[in-house]
Amino acid sequence: MLNKYILSIFMVFTLMIAACTSADAQVPDNKAKMSKEQILDLLHRVGDMRSEKEMQNFKRLLEMGENVYPVLSEKLFDAGEPYSPAEEYFTNRIMIIFIESKGDKTIPLKAVRKFIKKWTEPKTYTGEGWQRGTAENMRSLAARALGEFSMKEDNAILLSLLNDPCSGVQSASLDALAKIGDEKVLQEVEKWLVKRKATESQNKREEQDKDWVIRNAEKAIETFRARLKKPTQTEPNGKEEMEMCRK
Repeated sequence: MLNKYILSIFMVFTLMIAACTSADAQVPDNKAKMSKEQILDLLHRVGDMRSEKEMQNFKRLLEMGENVYPVLSEKLFDAGEPYSPAEEYFTNRIMIIFIESKGDKTIPLKAVRKFIKKWTEPKTYTGEGWQRGTAENMRSLAARALGEFSMKEDNAILLSLLNDPCSGVQSASLDALAKIGDEKVLQEVEKWLVKRKATESQNKREEQDKDWVIRNAEKAIETFRARLKKPTQTEPNGKEEMEMCRK
């Protein structure tokens, strides 16, 4: 009788443990092959990456690398509403996975090029408020990703983004061009900087954006020259270096 009682208690505890771990059991380990639904479910579980569990889910996607590239590439284009904040949310995570994970980058590179083409269509420049902001963030994310892939074939699209109406997109493109590095591109960026300095600002906000982009452009040019092993034209004195550190 006692043995039956102990066995019953043991079975109850076993069922409780199984119930508590059932949610985690739905997510396969890193070595298991995952279906499209499982990969997307794991992407949704990443959340804001604030909790330890969310970070673990994100780490799983990173470790699976090229095994998740096809599904995540498709996810970039499956949103019905082009200005959806949810699309921006998932795009941010997907771009990070494309950049930081290990594997053959052929699929991510193709997807990012297609993605940036989508978000540089004329209609993406005409939104208002948060819709326009989301479109600008999409172009910035894609520009930064191209910089990480470091393919000279992407210089043309990045140079065209220097004329984007959003200063954030201009800055992201400058950073990307500097990472790729190309002497011909350096000359184009220097010409662009001269024109940008000459543009007139309509208000204080535009003036602040202009100053910020110009500073980023000058830093990008310094990075270019360092890559090309060219000496800079002017070296900052001690006072200027202190001012730069304060910024």
